[in-house]
Amino acid sequence: MAKQTQLSAFFNIGEIQSQKRSRSAESRDEYYKQYDKKRKRQFRESWVIGRPWLTDTETGMICSHCVSYQGNEGTSAFTKGCTLYKLDSIVKHEQSKVHKNCAEIHKQKTKEIPEAVKIIQSLNKDIHDRLRIMFRNCHSIIMNNRPLTDYLWLCELDEIKGIEVGQTYRNIMSAKSFIKAISDDEFKKVKMDILNTNYLCIIGDGSTDSSVKEQEMWFARTCRHGKIQMYFLGVQETEKADASGILNGLKSLIETNLTLSSDCFLSKVVSLSCDGASVMVGCRNGVGALLKKIQPSIVVVHCMAHRLELSLKDAAKKHALYDKVVRVLLQGIYLFYHNSSLNRSMLKRSFEALKQEKDKLMIPTRSGGTRWIGHQLAAIEHLLCSYKFIVSHLEQIGTTSERVSSDSKSKAKAYLSLLKSRNVIEFLLFLMDIFTPLKRMSLVLQDRNTTLSSLYCVLASTIEVIEKYKTR
Repeated sequence: MAKQTQLSAFFNIGEIQSQKRSRSAESRDEYYKQYDKKRKRQFRESWVIGRPWLTDTETGMICSHCVSYQGNEGTSAFTKGCTLYKLDSIVKHEQSKVHKNCAEIHKQKTKEIPEAVKIIQSLNKDIHDRLRIMFRNCHSIIMNNRPLTDYLWLCELDEIKGIEVGQTYRNIMSAKSFIKAISDDEFKKVKMDILNTNYLCIIGDGSTDSSVKEQEMWFARTCRHGKIQMYFLGVQETEKADASGILNGLKSLIETNLTLSSDCFLSKVVSLSCDGASVMVGCRNGVGALLKKIQPSIVVVHCMAHRLELSLKDAAKKHALYDKVVRVLLQGIYLFYHNSSLNRSMLKRSFEALKQEKDKLMIPTRSGGTRWIGHQLAAIEHLLCSYKFIVSHLEQIGTTSERVSSDSKSKAKAYLSLLKSRNVIEFLLFLMDIFTPLKRMSLVLQDRNTTLSSLYCVLASTIEVIEKYKTR
C-alpha cells in the first residue's frame, strides 16, 4: 500500500508540473501579445546595413527590388508596405524565393558591362534605330494603302530632315521583307486570340482584282469578356469561284497566315456571314452547306445591308420610271459633266450668272457605288440643288449659236427634256423622301458596333416613316 501511494503521488506531481509548464507557456504568449500592443515598434536604421533594397515609407517597409520587378500587385507584403516592424519579418522576406529572384534580376541588369561589349551594343543601337525608322515607313505605307515606291522617297525625306537612315535596306525588296515581318507578327497576335476564344464568326466577300482573278477576303469576329473584336484573316485567290474552291481557299489561308489547323479553326466557327450570293448561301452546294458538314451547328447569316439593297432593287423593277430616272438621267448627267472640263466650267459660269445669296452649286455625282443607297441619295440631292443652273446650261448648249459637237447637243436636249418632265421631277422628290430614312437604316446596318436592339429600333422607325408617307 505504501508503494502504491508513492507511485500515485509521483504521477500526480508530474501532471501538476506539466500543467504548470503549459500554463506558463500560454501566459508567456499572452504577455508578449499584450506587450506588442503597448509597444510602438519603429524602423531601425541598423536594419538597412547590408540591405540597400530596404526603405521605410509612409505605408511601411518597402523592398525596392520586388517593387521594380513585381510591381505593386506582387504577392509579398514588402511591395505594398509591411507595417510589421520586426527583424524577423525582414529576414523571412530576404530568404524568400520571390525576393531572391528579384535580387538576381537586379544584379544582372546593374552588372557592369565591359567596354568592348558597350561598343558593340552602341553599333547595334544605331542599326536598330535605322531599322525602326524603315519599319515605321513601311507600316505607314500599309495603313494608308500607298504603293511600295513611296518607301524610297520616304527614306529620302528622312535624310532631308536630318534623320540618318543609311543606304542599306533602301530598296523595294527590303520593304517587302519588312512588311512581311510586320504581317507575321500581327498574325501571331491574331492566332493567340483565336486560340483563347471558344466561338468564331467568319465573314467572307468576293472581289476581282485588276488581273481579273477571283479573290475572297475573310474576317473573323469574336467576343471575349463582353468585348467584340474583328480580325482580318487575309485575301486568298481561288482557282474556281465555286463553293468547294472558296472553302479550300479558306482552309489554305488559315494554315498559311495563322499556322493553325483548319479543323481546329473551323470547329470554333458558329456563324458564316456573307452577301447572299448563291455560291455562299446555297442550301445544297453553297459554302454554308459545306461548312455545316464540318460544324453542324453553324448558322448562315445573310448580310442585312445587302438584303436592304436587294429589296430596293426588286421594288425598283416594278416601276418603269426608276430605270429612266436613276440609270439614264442621274448617271447620264454625271458623265456629261465628269468627262468634260468644258461642260463643268460652263456650268460654273451659269451658276455665277444666276446665283442668289443662299444658292450653292453642287456638281452632279455618281448614282451608284460602294455606299449603295447613300450614293443615289447624294446624286438626287446634288441634281435638285443645282437644278436651275443645270437647266440653264443645257438650254444654252441647245441653241444654234453655241459651237459644240452634235453629240453634246443631242445629249443636252435629251437630258433637258427629262428635267422638264413633271413625272420625272415628282419621282425624284419621291425617291428623296424614301431614300432619306433608308440611308439612315443602311448606315446603322453597316456599323460594326451595332446591336440587335438598335437594328430593331431603326427598322421599326423606318417602317413607321414610310407608312406615314402613304397619307401625305
